[in-house]
Parts: sequence; structure tokens; C-alpha cells
Amino acid sequence: MSNDLPIEQTFVGAIRCDLAEPVELHVVAGPHVGEQWVFRQPAVASLGRDKPSNLRLPNESAMSRSHLQIEISVAGIQVQDNQSRNGTLLNGVPIHSATVRDRDRLQVGETIIEVRCAKSARQASPVYIEETIARPLNVQVLINPKSSAVGAQAGIATKSKQLTEAASTAYFSEAATGETSSLPPMPKNLGAYRVEALAGKGGMGAVYRGRHAKTGQLVAIKLIRQVGDTDGTLLTAFAREADLLKQLRHPRITQAIEFGIAPEGPYLVMEWIEVLDVIAELDKKPVNKKERAAAWLATRVLEALDYAHSKGIVHRDIKPANILGYLQEGKLQLKLADFGLAKRFADASHTNLTAAGEFRGTLAYTAPEQFLDAKRVGPAADLYAVGICMYRILTGSLPKSQSTLTAYAAWVQSGEQHDLDKLPDYVTDKMKLVLSRALDREPGKRFESAGVMLASLKEFI
Repeated sequence: MSNDLPIEQTFVGAIRCDLAEPVELHVVAGPHVGEQWVFRQPAVASLGRDKPSNLRLPNESAMSRSHLQIEISVAGIQVQDNQSRNGTLLNGVPIHSATVRDRDRLQVGETIIEVRCAKSARQASPVYIEETIARPLNVQVLINPKSSAVGAQAGIATKSKQLTEAASTAYFSEAATGETSSLPPMPKNLGAYRVEALAGKGGMGAVYRGRHAKTGQLVAIKLIRQVGDTDGTLLTAFAREADLLKQLRHPRITQAIEFGIAPEGPYLVMEWIEVLDVIAELDKKPVNKKERAAAWLATRVLEALDYAHSKGIVHRDIKPANILGYLQEGKLQLKLADFGLAKRFADASHTNLTAAGEFRGTLAYTAPEQFLDAKRVGPAADLYAVGICMYRILTGSLPKSQSTLTAYAAWVQSGEQHDLDKLPDYVTDKMKLVLSRALDREPGKRFESAGVMLASLKEFI
């Protein structure tokens, strides 16, 4: 399709976006960080390193000449990988084609592009799905508006802007599957709860804000979508999550209230949290307080994990998007959310919910053993993910070995440890020792438990 023609087809399940409100593509990491394109009318754009692409990022070595096609219409946004040599990740998951939603992130090599639908971005609680973040701090770059052919055709405007991240509702272990599906109409009631508004959506369904019809208690209601669940796998996994959450009663873990099945599908009622973007808050800390910030977050997550592990439950998807920040009496607090991938590690070899060799988790924060076989993952995988979270807070980026699928697979096969010698000068040797132990590629060489790792971080707070 010609780049100067408007797009008319509808993409099922895409975000609704009136192009009177622009669609923005922001480069938030990589050699072209700070660049952006703003689409004010429907367009077909080709993203790549050189001609024939009209959105060009020539300094990204992993990008093919014509790497990715992006189609923007009044109905939504669709992307398709043009059989590129290094592939494309959507929220950390390799894709061929997919529907893109507000705050989704596309990644090629070190380049991460965040999609923003301006109309959605102004809502009070936008949904942010973080998978592979490598965001440098306070970087601004100006680009030439005439550098893109689509700029003249589709009304693209460019200007520098300090990039910020939206808060995450984090009720889903969101993973792009390349499938497109629309949500059914919002129900008026689910069990004893009135449904007030859509709070977020993911591959499994949607999260609604609701209230108990009698008590008025504000809650989050996670409703699963069972399309294609012919063998009951989704329902089984969802019921398992509800069962696990109801057993976990800890101030650092989101509280499950009720599980039920309605005509619309099974649902899980959880406590409602007004979420703050804790990573964005910690990114504001000066370099001499980075270690304290990383330790502050890690100790609170480890408190939750120490409790969960004592119950025989491993989370398997520790990442910033599942660490909910909120204010309590004016102070920032944390809760660990989304046990959608959690399982009892004592029963790992007996459950069929995860097949041997099958990957479950988020690439950027995944331990090597989880990448190779998610079925037999133990508590040490959660500690590894906490270590990656700390690395992210300390440096503003992820280890290069975990920045792309290709790099990560090569690192896993190499047998090498993470290179921590090139950390910024403000990271002390004591902190490097904590990181090296948490991020050891061998599970048995990491901290013996969440409690032991937590104790090692007390001196940094």
C-alpha cells in the first residue's frame, strides 16, 4: 500500500483512536532516544535503517533496511515485521504481526519505541505495560521534521520532550501473542459487585473498577476472556491464580477478595490500588541515592517473596510493572501484584500447566533456568528478577545480555556471568557483590532465600 494513502481497513481489537488526537511514536531507548513521530491522520509507515523506509533509524545496527510496517487508522494500530533478520519484540515477546495498544513498546536491538494514543494518554490512570525497559535519564534529541517522507504526507510534527512513564495497573501478566481479539461489552454487574469502568485490558481479558453493591467497597475485578479455551486451560490457570492469592495474606501483596463465575466468564475480585509509577519516582533520585533507592524497592519486594516462598509459591514474573507503588499517609509504599504465572514450586514436576521447555515470564527479568524450562523454576528465579530490577534502578537500563531475545539466548548458551565491572562509579563494591550473587547464572549460587538477600540489603537503606 502506498505510504501517502489513508488506511481504511479496521483492525479488530485495536485501541479506538480518533486521529484528531494524534498517535505518537516515541523512541525511549537506543541510539536515537528522544526522537518522535506524531501522526495526525491515517498513514502507512515503514520503519527501518535506510531506504525504502520512511521512518529511519540509521544508527540501530539490529534494524533491517525495511524492518517493520506500521499501519495507523481511525480504528487502530497494526504492526507487521517485514521478515527482518533480527525480529521485533512487542512488550518483550517476539511477534510477526500484532495489534498495538496505548503504551505498548516495540523493540529492535537497543531501540525501544513507545506507542502513545494522545486521547488515551490523558486519562487519569493509563495502562502501562513494561517488559524490556532500557531508558536513559533526561536525554533530549532534536530531529529534522523534513527527514521523513511521511512527515510531509501524514502531518508528522517533531520536537524534543523529556520522556515519562505512565503508571501500571499491573493486574495482568501481559504478553503479546500476535492475536487480535475484541473485548465483549462491559458488564453492569459481576456477582455482588457493580462494574463502573474499564481499568485495563490484556491478552486474557480485562480489569474493571467496581464497587460492592451493599458495602460500597471499591475493588478491581479481573474478568477472564475464554475465547479459544477449548480444553479449559485458561480457566484452570485463572482458578489457580485465585486459589494462590486467597492463601497469601501479606501487606506487601495485593489482596484477593473473591473468586466467582458469571455468565460473562470467571472473575477475580481484588483490592483496588491507586497506582503510582514507582520506577519513575525512583529514577528521580540523584546518583548518590541510587543504591538506597534500589535497596528500598528490593527489600519490600523480598518481604513479599519471603512470605510467598514460605508458602511454597514462586511468583515467576517479578518486574517493575508488577510492583505497584501507592501513597499511604503521604508515604510511598509497594505491593507485589499479578500472580498469574505463580505456581507451587514443590509441585513443579507434577503440574501440566507449563510444559517442559516452555517459556513463561518476561524476557528482560527472566532467570536462565526459567528461560530454558519454566516448569522447574524455584525461588531463586524470583531473586534473580529482583536483582535485575535493582540493576535497572541503579543504571537506568537493563544488562545488555537481557536487552533483546537474540542477545539473551546467546548469553544463556555462552555460560558467562553478567559483566558488572562496567557499572557506574557510584555503584559501590558492596552493592556489586549483592548484584553478582543475585544475578549468578547458577540458581544454587544465588542467595539461599529471599530473607537472606533482604538481610544483605539492610545496610544500604
